[in-house]
Amino acid sequence: MNASAATGAARPAVSHGEGMAILDLVGECLIRTDIHGKVLSWNKGAEELYGYRADQTLGLWLHDLVGRDGCEPDGSVKRELLEAGRWKGELQRRTASGQEITVEAHWTLRRDAAGEPIEVIGTARDVTERKSMERALKISDDRYRNLFQAMAASFWELDFSSVGPMLRGLRADGIRDFRKHFAEHPSFVREMMRVTRVIDINGQTVELFGDDVKKEDLLQSVEPFWPEDSSWVFGEAVIAAVTGAPVYSIETTLQSLSGRRFEALFTACFPPESVGKGTLLIGVVDISDRKQATRALESSEARYRHLVQHLPVALVQLDMSGLTRRLAELSRTEDDLATYVETHVEFLDEILDLVRVEEGNEQAGAMLGEGWASEAHRSIAFSWRTNPETIRRSLVARLRGATSYSEETRIDTLDGRVLDVLYTIAFPPALVEKGMNIVGFLDISDRVKAQGALAQVEADLAHAARVSMLGELTASIAHEVNQPLAAITTNAEAGLRWLNRADPDLDEVRELTGSIVSDARRAADVIARVRSMAARRTPVRETIAVEAVIRDVLGFLNHELKTHDVIVATRFEPGLPSATVDRIQLQQVLVNLMVNAIQALAQTEGQPRRLSITSCQAAPDSVRVEIEDNGPGVPSAIRDHAFEAFFTTKERGMGMGLPICRSIIEAHGGQIELTQRKSGSGARFAFTLPSRKDTREEGEA
Repeated sequence: MNASAATGAARPAVSHGEGMAILDLVGECLIRTDIHGKVLSWNKGAEELYGYRADQTLGLWLHDLVGRDGCEPDGSVKRELLEAGRWKGELQRRTASGQEITVEAHWTLRRDAAGEPIEVIGTARDVTERKSMERALKISDDRYRNLFQAMAASFWELDFSSVGPMLRGLRADGIRDFRKHFAEHPSFVREMMRVTRVIDINGQTVELFGDDVKKEDLLQSVEPFWPEDSSWVFGEAVIAAVTGAPVYSIETTLQSLSGRRFEALFTACFPPESVGKGTLLIGVVDISDRKQATRALESSEARYRHLVQHLPVALVQLDMSGLTRRLAELSRTEDDLATYVETHVEFLDEILDLVRVEEGNEQAGAMLGEGWASEAHRSIAFSWRTNPETIRRSLVARLRGATSYSEETRIDTLDGRVLDVLYTIAFPPALVEKGMNIVGFLDISDRVKAQGALAQVEADLAHAARVSMLGELTASIAHEVNQPLAAITTNAEAGLRWLNRADPDLDEVRELTGSIVSDARRAADVIARVRSMAARRTPVRETIAVEAVIRDVLGFLNHELKTHDVIVATRFEPGLPSATVDRIQLQQVLVNLMVNAIQALAQTEGQPRRLSITSCQAAPDSVRVEIEDNGPGVPSAIRDHAFEAFFTTKERGMGMGLPICRSIIEAHGGQIELTQRKSGSGARFAFTLPSRKDTREEGEA
């Protein structure tokens, strides 16, 4: 029996074809090479991985087919394989199409009976896609870790896995209301803090909580960072985590390792995958500066609110949003909203209804009457029954680009009073954009009454001055009256003689009677002028031509002028605008100034006495009147005091004439001055009056 028989039936030899069939049954790439790297076997898995058929690879160098990457005869992989008999790792390979792939390779060295290496059997698996995902994951991880480290907020990664058993223990003891238990047992919350560990933190956390300690010193329990009075916040965060809330955020107080307290916005996130692992991410933002700024702002607001509440000015906040929307609608069809508001009278009712009262200060309540607080959010119409046009004018001002508007007007109160007020409203863009405005009312009722009383005193004083001046002109007035009276007497006597004749001449009588009527009217005009100046009356302004008043006064002073041999010259600029004045008061000013000039000229001897009266347009909106004489003039020391009350250079003067003239001119919105005549001796009085756009002819019409 041969050896094989002695050991049993001999094993049948496996042919190369049968061996390859067996290798093809292996699901992954399997390659067999000799010790130098020539391919001996190449299975189906290798064909699928690299793209070469077996008949294209047998007898070729493996590194020429798929790349070297340390597998060439003198490569690092081959050296390690010969030393250890095995090698495992990742290799960069190249397929038949030239594609670069990453494979996970396992190489095993076979030796003969003498221990000499004879061949290498290797497997490979394509891990290109897995490696790509790993690289993407690493990039993402690095990106978020960099973000984690770089953000200005403090971030913590915590391990709270030990808190779970503590909560399960509570449930086992029948405790279901964790919030109540935490409130009754604060030490339990502190214990949860102690078992919660810090896994990782970013640089901002070290800066915020460390107080010059290292990062490693903060990787401990979270308990030192929570003041006792903030423990409940940690408990609420735990409750949020176990009840499935995605996030919990609150403003609280935390502290550094050294005990420095600061206000913080604490936020904890509870993604299910992290909570299941017993980890969570929290963020902490230091809001100390913001809270301090907020408190400062609140303090400032409270201070200014207190100031506003106690100001002597009534301030009312208005809701303008309804009007703003209405104007926006109109702007789609109207190019000029200001003109629309001005010309559409009925739109004023809409304005008053759309603007609403929101709130006001204490002075607003005192001014507008009882029930003010309950009237909030109603329209402003109730306070503008007397003078609603103020609202129209203020809106027009805003629409034309004004930054504010102010006028003296009258408002109605809830208890039926009508007050004189200074109404002021500003249009700051920030408020206008929000659809709101603040208006101010200053009660000027007492001032208006005082002004009325003062005006009456001034009128009485002016009346006294006029009467006094008439006394000075008694001789002239008597002469002006006597002349027509004497003529009337003479004409009447002549008429009687013509009537007493045997054959009365009725034509002569008729002519004489006409002369009597004319002289009577002339006397009546003189008396009427005297009476108008002597009468006590309330000033009434009307639109008149200034030169017409000048002519009246010259006629009134005609006797005085002739008595003192004064030559009068007038020059009136053509087309001079009219002025809105009180005729009698303007006459008083002109009489006073002309009489002063006549009295000054009376002191002049040896030269003609000249009085010049000029009127012209000094500016687009004013008329100027100049009264100039060639008398001795007024020394500068006296000119400086000429308009002061009770200052006079006349022996029997009261010193009230020029001050009254100034008060009259200034009350009309003009100015008056006394200067030296430009050429030669003499004085010049000049005054201005606001003019109207209409011309002299229009004023007379």
